Amino acid sequence: METEEPRQKKSWPAEEEIILARWQKGKIFSKTLARKSPKGNFVFYEGPPTANAAPGVHHVLARVFKDIIVRFRTMQGYHVERKAGWDTHGLPVELQVEKKLGLKSKPEIETYGIAKFNAECRELVWQFKDDWEKLTERIGFWLDLKRPYVTYENDYIESVWSVIAKAHARELLYQGHKVVPYCPRCGTSLSSHEVALGYRKIKEDSVYVKCRVTVGNQFVQKGDFILTWTTTPWTLPGNVALAVGPDIDYVLVEFSDQKRDEEGNVGHFRAVVAKSIFELWKNHHDLPHDSPHFQFIREGGIEYFSGILTDKGEGAGGNRPPKVIHEFRGKDLVGVEYKPLFPGAVEKGNAKVTWQVVPADFVTTTDGTGVVHTAVMYGEDDYRLGEQVGLPKQHTVGLDGKFLPRVTGLAGKYVKAKDTQELIYDHLKRNGAFMQTALYEHDYPFCWRCDSPLLYYAKDSWFVAMTKVKDELLKNAEQISWEPAHIKEGRFGEWISGVKDWAISRERYWGTPLPVWECRGGRSRKQEAGSRESAGEGCGHWQVVGSVAELKKLAKKIPKDLHRPFIDAVTFSCAACGGTMRRVPEVMDVWLDSGSMPFAQYHYPFENEELIDGKLSTTKSKKTYKLPPTSYKLGAQYPADYICEAIDQTRGWFYTLLAVSTIMGKGTSYRNVICLGHINDASGRKMSKSKGNIVNPWDVINKFGTDPLRWYLYTINQPGEAKNFDLKQIDEVVKKVFLILQNVVAFYRLYVPNPKAQVVPPRTEHVLDLWILARISQLSVTVTEALSRYGVIEAARPMSDFITDLSTWYVRRSRDRFKAGDPEAMATLGYVLLQTAKLLAPFTPFFAEYVYREVGGKLASVHLEDWPKRESVDPVALEAMTKARAVVTEGLALRMSAGLKVRQPLAAVTGPAIGAELQDIVKEELNVLEYRTGTTVALDTAMTDQLRVAGLARELVRCINNLRKAAALTVADRIAVTYDGALDDVLASHRDEVLRKTNALTITTGTGGEPVTLNDRAILLRISKV
Repeated sequence: METEEPRQKKSWPAEEEIILARWQKGKIFSKTLARKSPKGNFVFYEGPPTANAAPGVHHVLARVFKDIIVRFRTMQGYHVERKAGWDTHGLPVELQVEKKLGLKSKPEIETYGIAKFNAECRELVWQFKDDWEKLTERIGFWLDLKRPYVTYENDYIESVWSVIAKAHARELLYQGHKVVPYCPRCGTSLSSHEVALGYRKIKEDSVYVKCRVTVGNQFVQKGDFILTWTTTPWTLPGNVALAVGPDIDYVLVEFSDQKRDEEGNVGHFRAVVAKSIFELWKNHHDLPHDSPHFQFIREGGIEYFSGILTDKGEGAGGNRPPKVIHEFRGKDLVGVEYKPLFPGAVEKGNAKVTWQVVPADFVTTTDGTGVVHTAVMYGEDDYRLGEQVGLPKQHTVGLDGKFLPRVTGLAGKYVKAKDTQELIYDHLKRNGAFMQTALYEHDYPFCWRCDSPLLYYAKDSWFVAMTKVKDELLKNAEQISWEPAHIKEGRFGEWISGVKDWAISRERYWGTPLPVWECRGGRSRKQEAGSRESAGEGCGHWQVVGSVAELKKLAKKIPKDLHRPFIDAVTFSCAACGGTMRRVPEVMDVWLDSGSMPFAQYHYPFENEELIDGKLSTTKSKKTYKLPPTSYKLGAQYPADYICEAIDQTRGWFYTLLAVSTIMGKGTSYRNVICLGHINDASGRKMSKSKGNIVNPWDVINKFGTDPLRWYLYTINQPGEAKNFDLKQIDEVVKKVFLILQNVVAFYRLYVPNPKAQVVPPRTEHVLDLWILARISQLSVTVTEALSRYGVIEAARPMSDFITDLSTWYVRRSRDRFKAGDPEAMATLGYVLLQTAKLLAPFTPFFAEYVYREVGGKLASVHLEDWPKRESVDPVALEAMTKARAVVTEGLALRMSAGLKVRQPLAAVTGPAIGAELQDIVKEELNVLEYRTGTTVALDTAMTDQLRVAGLARELVRCINNLRKAAALTVADRIAVTYDGALDDVLASHRDEVLRKTNALTITTGTGGEPVTLNDRAILLRISKV
């Protein structure tokens, strides 16, 4: 019979829930950890999430990519610790607590009380812990959630302190007054890798400014102007110098002013600009056209932009083209003085140089005017230049991002506000310094935590000098393999090649306290904002404390909680002067917490040294981590063999892991990485609440189940590419992979109702059996090799192809053998399905379990099985079947082009030489009577009466089986058939064939029935169950 394929009607999500409950009851995860591990340890590190928000579908992506590799390695015979972790410190948590308590600033937090505030933080970090754990279990990510590392625990904090102590011992830790990325909303500086997380392309005002010369020289005179330009107008009150390139060519040009006198004559002014930029303005019109000042205007026969004439000829009313007065080098301008843009905003004090032209090596002529406005406190290059030439170092902006009182007309105004910018422009206009604004598109950093624009701001910070260990960092990075491979030399390699010193201190509350005590008094109220200079008390000696034990020796009393404000109360005597040592108020960059996890998760170096260093601990361990013997040189749990996160972590966790291990002198902390692209919506847009395109992972799981979602994420595209998440494609996965294999399993169970696991390849000589056994061996090799090199998609897609082959070729071609009870066919399919279940186990843990149980797997779970051993692949069987299938494909195409249905038998097909069994398969597939050997595939389409009748018989079988399907009959149901019409010639030669293929007992004449058409014959058919 050719119809009634078995179909599953189970709810797959509900089936997964049953399997999940069975795992939990049987403690299957624990048993996988306890199984023998002859290959030693495979080390996996879980990047710690923060449980202050519900997990999203992007978290599912990362977790299933982690799970597939560790499941694979476990089945291969490795022991894989899967220690969960929680990232519990940091500003995201603080900001949520601020919102909850209605607090809007750091002073309000301190008035509320740091202890109470941090207690709220400690509680809030677990707000969504249950959601995370529930989702983790539901997606089949087996993780040790009972013994997680928690970054706020004292042991973890102490281990992070040891990292700082190591940095200090290597002379890497220092305090510097530097320009750092700073968030005035959060009141803290950011590290370079944090800044990299928040860049955004924006358009905002840039401004062209005319600085009036007060003391000139032979090239420029008093009253001339020097043109400068900035994309940060808020820094103009802090301007103290103009920087030029010593060897850059400049010109003094006489320009027409936009203003006219009472008689309509155009005024003129003389200004300095880089020669190449002037030529660009004059000749190419390559200007910021969004600016109305630089749009080209034609008037009176002349062409000009914003009143600055081009050389199109003399115009009426005294208009003249721009005239070059002098040409000179930048070094010729050095020492020229100009009028302060905002008098009184900065005091000269004892500075060597103020409001002068100075030389600098960072000046370019790619944009602007070739003259760089210099505000020492608000730019890295500016600050360095100020140090070199002795410019005043004074802030015009406070730590709250608002102008200080001495900035007349702007005091108390937020620097990035639009109305503040307009006030700046108004001031420049009143003083004859304003030229024009122009919209400028560029990448600007925003706070990754609160989304506020960052300011570059000179202030005290603690740094780890990563530039000193750059060579070591690069050497360690060479030991890492990446998927995709281009990340190594690209995004990650470029980042560490340009490594900067790590600003590790944060002026906040809920974080790992910086373990530095200093002999220093309180801050002076007269002190500059952003600076922490001695108020005269104490000798300034500072000391790093690297452990609780060390602190106990120094101080009388140690708090139970190492967080602020309790740790702030710990004091001890200064070894240098006998004064009082107090802890500095800063906490540490939260990324240092997560980057320290290879060590801190085991409270290293205070315990469990054997897990990191591969030697017996010299301390009495309070914790016991029982692991099988390891073959690794460095220890059982270091370095990681595998980590996985999204691509943004190249400048986050991936970097800080390597940075910390380099600081510790431990080489690289991980060897292999899968770096994942981000998930967008189906249209390729970034997911966000405001757009309403967020996908709730529970909605997907409840509709389709976990495994279709997992398979979709593995196969949609390469791991490192962005993924446009589309529910329709998951539905396709269900239909093209899961339902197909489910039907194969159901077909097997129909004929093998009480299966016993076929654990070894059966002995068989049938060509189809030999082919499918070769295919499963081939698949096993492909999947093993791909996963071994972290090629997930290269492993998954061939499995989809195999499932299709198994169903549409092997099972379909073997159907009659199963009906006949062929034991070789049954044993072969049982073995193949068992192997398929094992190969699927890392990808689709629930579905693999279902298949395993359906085919009689002997263990409590497929996840306790060993990975399939490498079997020899029969290339002859594969090649022969490939050749035969190619004949079928080409023959079907020839039929289609000739307009001949497959149900219509033909005389013969010609094709390449293949075995007799394969010829029979080809003949059945193409419905031909004879296979002839030839060099090319061809069909004999000559039609005879005998062939036409045989075609009618095929049509009759199809129509009867359609009636069976409409009546919802099973394979076992027998029927009687009656017909009304001309069928005598068909039944005379094909009656037995029709009865056999429709499971009918009789076929006789009758009256009435369903009208059907057999090619050109109209008849009536009726069936009845007997």
